[in-house]
Amino acid sequence: MTTYKKVNYYISKTMRFIRFTSTIFLLFLFSTSVGQINYDPGDTLCVVALGGINLRVGPGTDFEKITRISNGAQVVIKSISDVRDSIEFKGFWVEVKTVDGANTGYAFDAFLSQYPVINDLNGGAELTEVLLAYCEASFQPTG
Repeated sequence: MTTYKKVNYYISKTMRFIRFTSTIFLLFLFSTSVGQINYDPGDTLCVVALGGINLRVGPGTDFEKITRISNGAQVVIKSISDVRDSIEFKGFWVEVKTVDGANTGYAFDAFLSQYPVINDLNGGAELTEVLLAYCEASFQPTG
């Protein structure tokens, strides 16, 4: 393998790692206490799980899967169940519908966020530039 190919390989691996760690970092930075409900029916939330999440017929992993919702996709909260669970994190099962209205079912709220997911590092831009652009696009100044 030529030096050029090796450098490109390591840059590619580094960018994937940065994308992954940025998503996890933002999930925890902008999430509130795990297990607390900070949204209401009618709110639109984003899926924050690299592999996506399962949409289920009922509130729990014992219920049949309807479909898989991809990382970054948006869902609208229809109702909040009283079923608590622990799937890597503590949370509640909530009834949601996809933004396009194609699917309705239950999702685990620990993998839902009020903030959008960074899915693209703009072709290799510096992480600080990407995070700054993300914050400017996602948050309104107060005061």
